[in-house]
Amino acid sequence: MLLNWFEWISLFLMDHQFYFVIVILFLSIIHPIIEAPTSIILVTFLALIVGSPFTAILLLLPFNVIGFYLFYLWIHDAKKRYFYLLPKQAIIDKALLWIERQPQWKHIIVIGLPLLYTYPLRIGWTLKQRKIIPYLGRMMLIYGVMYLGNIALYYGGFLASNSLFTSVLFGLMLIVFAIFIYRIKPKY
Repeated sequence: MLLNWFEWISLFLMDHQFYFVIVILFLSIIHPIIEAPTSIILVTFLALIVGSPFTAILLLLPFNVIGFYLFYLWIHDAKKRYFYLLPKQAIIDKALLWIERQPQWKHIIVIGLPLLYTYPLRIGWTLKQRKIIPYLGRMMLIYGVMYLGNIALYYGGFLASNSLFTSVLFGLMLIVFAIFIYRIKPKY
């Protein structure tokens, strides 16, 4: 049954390639803003059309950069306009201080992990970024980590792990890995 569904989707994509590529590129702009776990789907569908997940990633990345830019502007504009409306809660201040005190590489790895919901962390991390160009470079690194994870999933890493573990256990392993990253204390 699944193979028939996959064949139907593949044939539909091949018949409507141009329009579907436009939709995928639009969704790749929206992806950094809404943080839906759809990057593996975008890579997979675009890879069906262009023939390679690596080419698909190279096509998606410039449109993701547009989305990073729009997300940065949106977060910093909302901070200027509406931050005074937030109640002064110690937990928000502690979270933002914690984000600021952590080394950047930890955030890059954890935010880039595929299949994990890191949107609140990414909002706080974006609030702490002062300049747009370094922010865009770091976001490209984050999406590089995410796309490497997606390629591993694309080439069967998820299927291999799914045969060994349940999906819930695999998700918990990713969460434990993220916590482990933040528990590392560098000696520099």
